[in-house]
Amino acid sequence: MARTIIKSWLIGGFLMLACVAYAHAQYEIVIVENTQFARNPTIVVTDPRDYPLHGVKVEEMSPDWKRTFRTTETTNTGEFKLKSIPSGSVHYLQLSLNGFDMLRVRVTLDKKRGEILRLKLTLAT
Repeated sequence: MARTIIKSWLIGGFLMLACVAYAHAQYEIVIVENTQFARNPTIVVTDPRDYPLHGVKVEEMSPDWKRTFRTTETTNTGEFKLKSIPSGSVHYLQLSLNGFDMLRVRVTLDKKRGEILRLKLTLAT
């Protein structure tokens, strides 16, 4: 009986500490100043160690970052696909996932100047 009470107390204490630690995480908005060029509309999102991130919320925003036009999520391989629009058009993307800082980036599709684009989210501190 005493072991059960101690075990329950330890588990409850750990969960409480985990919640407090999570609540104190500071989230920032990371803004990539320069427009990024992508060769094709498939983009990969990774963590700081370059592992693909599943379930990243990707929002295509207005140029003033106030309205959302479309929303999607990354696949298990960290990929998402931009809506097909004319080459040279700018996509205003906002990426977010719990535990990571939000990322805002402008992406332009350009087969000549672009590369396979990999966007990296940073851990919230």
